[in-house]
Amino acid sequence: DVECAIVAIEADERVPKPLRDAAVGLIAVAALTGLRIDEALSLRWCDVHGDAEAVSVTKQAAGTVKSRAAERCVPFDPSHAAAQ
Repeated sequence: DVECAIVAIEADERVPKPLRDAAVGLIAVAALTGLRIDEALSLRWCDVHGDAEAVSVTKQAAGTVKSRAAERCVPFDPSHAAAQ
């Protein structure tokens, strides 16, 4: 469950706080959008469209997406993101 994963990461003091914060952010993005981890890792700020409440998926961590069908615009609800 996502909430348990976030709580566990935040509580692990062996990991420096900036890395914990990044991990929590990555988990939240993946959970709120349904993106695969490699897609979430490849996001840049220019892929986030706050006015349209969507993110553009055009890459994955290993390069471009595998197919044209994998290239898509994924909606998200910014009010959920603010709650994280």
